[in-house]
Amino acid sequence: MSMKQIFKALAIASVTTFSAQTAAADITLKLGTTGRLGMPIGDAIDQALIPAMEKASGGKVTIEPYYQKTLCAEQKCGEQANQGLIALWTSSTANYGNFGSELAIFDLPFIFKSLEDAKRISNEWLAERQCKLALENAGHICLSVYSSGGFRQLGNATKPDPTFLTI
Repeated sequence: MSMKQIFKALAIASVTTFSAQTAAADITLKLGTTGRLGMPIGDAIDQALIPAMEKASGGKVTIEPYYQKTLCAEQKCGEQANQGLIALWTSSTANYGNFGSELAIFDLPFIFKSLEDAKRISNEWLAERQCKLALENAGHICLSVYSSGGFRQLGNATKPDPTFLTI
């Protein structure tokens, strides 16, 4: 599933969630992120999520992004989302650990044989399973899990990186 498809699904789900409110008034959802335009997360927000939300809601629901921690950093954004102060936030899987362990599997080193395997497994079932757990355990709706800088691996300055190992 592509990022665009994931964000389109989110937009449709959000419109459904807010359908009773949209009849009465337009809605602006605040989104806090450490990302910026030119980074994968910033570009996904700008080029996929925002247009998908506007299209799905007929322009009644818009997303107001706050890039580069202008609203909050990852942990604070998560806390604000829990308190209902913002609607959406982005987080690395490592920083999501402040709210639950459901996404920690993505931070284990050498769990995937290659970046292609990591993407395939995440897209096929692992990310969906872990996101369901995040919803059940922490009440967070996870839109996507993807690698913007590489999955975790160990290395050193004196020996070549070992080949990927599987658990």
